Amino acid sequence: WHPRIMVTNLQRAFRSDILPARVSSDGTVYVRRYFMGHFSNAMRLEDFPFDEHVFKIQFIPLGYRQNEVKFVLDVFKGYSGITDEPTVADWKIGEFRGYPTIFKTSLKLDRVGIPSFVFEFEAKRLSGYYIMKVFFPLLLIVFMSWLVFWIDPKNFATQIGISTTSMLTLIAYRFTLERLIPQISYLTLMDLILMGATCMVFAALAEAVFVSSLVTHEKLDLARKIDRISRFAFPSSFAIFLVVVLMF
Repeated sequence: WHPRIMVTNLQRAFRSDILPARVSSDGTVYVRRYFMGHFSNAMRLEDFPFDEHVFKIQFIPLGYRQNEVKFVLDVFKGYSGITDEPTVADWKIGEFRGYPTIFKTSLKLDRVGIPSFVFEFEAKRLSGYYIMKVFFPLLLIVFMSWLVFWIDPKNFATQIGISTTSMLTLIAYRFTLERLIPQISYLTLMDLILMGATCMVFAALAEAVFVSSLVTHEKLDLARKIDRISRFAFPSSFAIFLVVVLMF
């Protein structure tokens, strides 16, 4: 006899094998079972791509109650079956742990719950890929939109041309990033940075249009003054925005 063990968050099993039982000298029967497949896990992605999570795998005995099956953590010389240096692309795997608990179902009549065992580990997303492949090109596009502040306002056609090009480049770049951004209903850290960069590039375009309007109305000195102020106002505002978003 052995209880039927089920993984509650198993989505798709590629293999679920039960090896032949082994009986020890004291009569204890050892049954080993392997699960391979995809597992689901609840995640909050507000800090994406600098997020950290606790991933869980939960086991329950299907059809048994607490007075029939009891899970006990078996620690044999610290052996867990997990390599000391797990290698997972784009993730840094932290501490592993397992503990027995109670699985509560959604049934109103279920007041006792089902015995359960949870195996969990901590993992932190490695953000180097997103910094080099997403944020660095994004910053270059934003910096490109600020070049208009160093062009003489008399060449307002060039200013508007650079600003328009920066805006179109950013829009096209955002389309290419759709596959990297989680499709969720709330904003992530990456979403906020992209929105801030978009607003900054659009503000530079609006500034170029306003300066060109001043030039056509023969207010060249005022236009140059606004450009000089913008050289410091725009980078400072964007730096403050990034600090606030990353810190809070």
